[in-house]
Amino acid sequence: MELFTKILEEVHNFGIDRRSEPIIAIGGGVCLDVVGLAASLYRRRTPYIRVPTTLLSYIDARVGAKSGVNFAGGKNKLGSYIPPVAAFLDRSFLQSLPPRQISNGMAEMLKVLITA
Repeated sequence: MELFTKILEEVHNFGIDRRSEPIIAIGGGVCLDVVGLAASLYRRRTPYIRVPTTLLSYIDARVGAKSGVNFAGGKNKLGSYIPPVAAFLDRSFLQSLPPRQISNGMAEMLKVLITA
């Protein structure tokens, strides 16, 4: 929750114009979820852009309307269903990932295939 509050404070201090200046979130799934939730709450929905940097977040970003954070010991207890205005999927980020991160992403692909 500290990171979530810090993001909201920084967006507020920056003085973002929520109608013309989206928040840009660059990172893995946790980063994208925390920033997405903050954007959905700041001034009742500030647009945001997702730039995933891991394979798992790349897979999640393709449908990406959900953002959630853990709270009170539970997974995704706080969240929203506000899609980003855009998701930039740059495959060059994937070239720097360690094998475990690639495996996690492949498992997510399999999960999506099975549950779709």
